[in-house]
Amino acid sequence: YAELEPEQFAYSLLTRSQRISHENLRLRDPAWLEGFERWIAEHAGAPAPAGQRPALPMLTPYRARGVTLKNRILVSPMAMYSCT
Repeated sequence: YAELEPEQFAYSLLTRSQRISHENLRLRDPAWLEGFERWIAEHAGAPAPAGQRPALPMLTPYRARGVTLKNRILVSPMAMYSCT
């Protein structure tokens, strides 16, 4: 946690026990969560247009080793579970 930026540290601290979820934070403190979602979107390279809500964090681009994925949703290949 020492390397995390303050926004990322606060979110991790609040949600690490999973008693408080992302959507539960929206009920408890919508202004803070919107600011955090804006921060995530800006760091992912997908800032929200003025006056619009930012994309959910799972829908922001993800970069790893020079490859940029459109979002953070991954699906396991179905063929892995076939029995032959």
